[in-house]
Amino acid sequence: AGLPADSARAQELQQWRADGLRQLTAEARRRGDWTAVAALLDQMAMLPSGLVAPETLAEERQMATVQQALQLLQQGNREAATTLAGPDVVAAALAPQTSLPLAAAWQVTVTIVPERTTAVFAADVLPEGVERARVAFGDQRARWAGATLPEGADVRVDEQPPADGLTRWRVTMTLPNRDAALVLAQSLPPSPDWALMRTLLQQIAPNWVDRSGVLRRSMRVSQQYDFGVVAQQWQEQADLLEQQAAQFDAQRAGAGAADVATVEAALQAAVQAVNYRNAAQLWQNLLESAAVVTQMEAPDGFGVARRTWLTTLTAPSQPQTLQVSGPNPVGILFLLIAGVVVLFLVSGLLWRLL
Repeated sequence: AGLPADSARAQELQQWRADGLRQLTAEARRRGDWTAVAALLDQMAMLPSGLVAPETLAEERQMATVQQALQLLQQGNREAATTLAGPDVVAAALAPQTSLPLAAAWQVTVTIVPERTTAVFAADVLPEGVERARVAFGDQRARWAGATLPEGADVRVDEQPPADGLTRWRVTMTLPNRDAALVLAQSLPPSPDWALMRTLLQQIAPNWVDRSGVLRRSMRVSQQYDFGVVAQQWQEQADLLEQQAAQFDAQRAGAGAADVATVEAALQAAVQAVNYRNAAQLWQNLLESAAVVTQMEAPDGFGVARRTWLTTLTAPSQPQTLQVSGPNPVGILFLLIAGVVVLFLVSGLLWRLL
């Protein structure tokens, strides 16, 4: 038979159970197993009143929730962390939007032909940055629209539908000469977000050398990039955010304090450290993934010669050169026509003499 709830023996057993749950909770907390802590707190909440103070239980539950959210943030699972702790807890400690890169990835394609250079910039934006990117690219489109471009120059800015969770902005530039590239570069803000586009436009200057003769065509085109300044700016952004994260880490020393306010402040600092470190990693990933694909095309006899290069931001600067040599179709055609004309004239002259 069970003991009466108000008997001394029953109260003693419940007290033992409460003490045991407290011990298990402390061990789970030391292990960092906050899922187990939350489950044990649920069991403690079912104990008779008087064994566990409701205020203490609520405070410990809040701590466990924030710690679970912190672990999820450290794993990069912001959505689950927000669902668990609530948007206010996570959003309050977010790194400022202005410290995040405008795009999570930049991919650039440059096509160089004798008549023009075409540059296509593809910027992939994370869902949380779409509105900021929409404003930034919209403002930039307006600045370019107000610029005086050389004849034949053109620039288009398009927002493409999301794919794989990313929204892509595509900037397509038609550059008939170096002046067009410089005008577009001068309209860009000085912020690190536009560093790759600005630097590439400042350096696009394909050097064409044509030594073609009547019968043979010989062409040489070269282009050289140096993206060291871009890599430096993006690395500085990552380092700055990492330093701020380290400062927040230093504020986490109060996580073991008995004062609830101190603990909550320490946990908030921990969340901020994770957010700033994640922001630093975005800049680092951007630096490591960004690349420029350059394709050169030049007439080669009766066809077209092509060559392609892939340049990363940390690659040493070196010239990219395409050299072609082959028959000159125009010259050969001219000689054929001239030969036919001469033959016709000679035939006519001989006809008259006969």
